[in-house]
Amino acid sequence: WDRAEKAVEICPAFGAVVIGKKVRAFDAKAAEINALKDAVSHARTVKDKAEEGGWYSYEGIQAFQKWAEAYGKPGKDRDLADAYCYDIYHSTHAAAPGFLREISGHFGTKTKEQLEKAAGYMEQEVKAFAACEPYLGWKSPWGVDEERSKAVAPILAEAAGYYEKAIDCIEKGLAEMYE
Repeated sequence: WDRAEKAVEICPAFGAVVIGKKVRAFDAKAAEINALKDAVSHARTVKDKAEEGGWYSYEGIQAFQKWAEAYGKPGKDRDLADAYCYDIYHSTHAAAPGFLREISGHFGTKTKEQLEKAAGYMEQEVKAFAACEPYLGWKSPWGVDEERSKAVAPILAEAAGYYEKAIDCIEKGLAEMYE
């Protein structure tokens, strides 16, 4: 709840935003566990088909896989969804290793090991995914470019693989937490 306060170069210090009357003390460990469960849930969301047409209608690992598939086929147009989703996934996933390492010490040895392993996979995912920036970022050229597609498809597939390995570790860490 106090992360924004520590990011003074991004926003002014304001602390927590409380809506309504405080009903109990903040439970940091429960919030961390919920964050892990939410990350797994998002990553593991599977849809039978895209709701609005493109790969961007999917979520989590499936979105990365569908994104790689889209660039693996001829005629993929670099569009708004590519740049927007690149920024969102890259920035949130870049924060994951630090968060996982920060909270790993709040749990038992087996869970800690799995969260640290997940952090390592997320670092690899972020590093691989960063190679897409010249192709998918806001400053990259729009339109169809088959050479770009040949470069991007395997990078996205690699990033999806690391992301899935990280989620596997988080799932194991959650399971071991209750053993």
